[in-house]
Amino acid sequence: MKQGGEMFVVSCRPPMAGVSPNSPRPSSFADHSELLFCFVASVLVFVYSAFQLFKGIYDVAQRGILISDKFSDYMSFILDQVAGYLLISSSSVAVLGHPADR
Repeated sequence: MKQGGEMFVVSCRPPMAGVSPNSPRPSSFADHSELLFCFVASVLVFVYSAFQLFKGIYDVAQRGILISDKFSDYMSFILDQVAGYLLISSSSVAVLGHPADR
């Protein structure tokens, strides 16, 4: 997970790196709230996906039910929608927050 986070920072930071016109110091990752939102959303969706993977493996391996089927279906649908919204909104914020677009 740490390597994935580092790859995310490395891939998203270069377009936004540089010196802002109002400040003599170079900008940092923490100065860009849109990147922090994108990173946090990606981590949350990763954790949710890992939980879904664990739940699926457990259900197949044990032939048991960790969570009831009906409840699991509804929760999976709702949380999948939330995960999709988070990923789409965070990438939109990161793209629209680019300093060259201002």
